[in-house]
Amino acid sequence: MAPSPRAELILPSVEAALSPGNAPDAEIDPASLAWREAFVSRYKGLTAAEVADQSGNTARNRSAIASRWAAEKKIFGIRFRNRTLYPEFQFRHGEPIPVIAKILKEMPDRFTGWDVAFFLTSPNGNLDWKKPLGLLKADPERVASLAHAFSHSADAF
Repeated sequence: MAPSPRAELILPSVEAALSPGNAPDAEIDPASLAWREAFVSRYKGLTAAEVADQSGNTARNRSAIASRWAAEKKIFGIRFRNRTLYPEFQFRHGEPIPVIAKILKEMPDRFTGWDVAFFLTSPNGNLDWKKPLGLLKADPERVASLAHAFSHSADAF
């Protein structure tokens, strides 16, 4: 049986997004790199210093607040072109939106920021092929529940 037209659109993205998470760009296959470039061009990423600025943090170490929040699994970062970026959509008024911590709690330790980005920005069959990102602020509990299903897909069987 041939895949549905929707599956043909999504499957290449799955392979592209779930390649080695933090490998240097030169080591990433072209499809993965193209997906990552598209993500970075579509979704604004903040540097650690910009996260500090937006949060009002005045620490001398401009990466301290982003590093702390990432270590506490309140936010996630993506490695792109030898730097870490924090997708802006995970913040509101300079603070992490709480659902990101719930999503990150559901994701296996082996998942990278790219895996989380893929989950949030890819059409989901449980949402009539809409992206979970669109519900982050409107229905955060539903997105957290979808994150569990995404990362524990074997539980569905």
